[in-house]
Amino acid sequence: VLVEQWIRAKYEREEFCHPERQNQYISGFMEGFLMKRGKEDARYHPRKFVLSEADDTLKYHVKENKDPKAVLRISELNVAFAPQKTGHQNSLQISFMKDGTTRHIYVYHDDSEIITNWYLAIRCAKLHRLQVAYPGASEAELLSQLTRDFPKEGYLWKTGPRPSDAYKKRWFTLDGRKLMYHDDPM
Repeated sequence: VLVEQWIRAKYEREEFCHPERQNQYISGFMEGFLMKRGKEDARYHPRKFVLSEADDTLKYHVKENKDPKAVLRISELNVAFAPQKTGHQNSLQISFMKDGTTRHIYVYHDDSEIITNWYLAIRCAKLHRLQVAYPGASEAELLSQLTRDFPKEGYLWKTGPRPSDAYKKRWFTLDGRKLMYHDDPM
């Protein structure tokens, strides 16, 4: 998705020749509807998302004019494309810490340009905040602190501490020095 949209940005939309066309994801503010997977059920529901670099927040609303259901700090979240997990080509996995545990939100949009713009907007907002926090660092030095894909994911069999515990198949994710496991990939 990212490579396809980079080619479209270069040749169809000519964003590199006309930088003003990039404002959608470098402005530090983005608002729109994405389909979010439910926490308990596997269905997707439209949710309004608002990205604000100035507030260091990514908010999502269940109802458009109500208070946000969740307020996530941009500086503390990770975003990665997740088409294999969700079954949707244009999908993202947003990971963040909540109450000492790692939570994942899965979102998608039918338009690959829109989901790529969300991905780029989150990365751009994180980069701008890092540039303020570390003014002497170059962009190349800060790139490693932006979003990252998980280096290794897959099923493993695990057992409990007692010899009588049965082995269970679990989805494991290696994230830096942290090893997480879940019942299934989502």
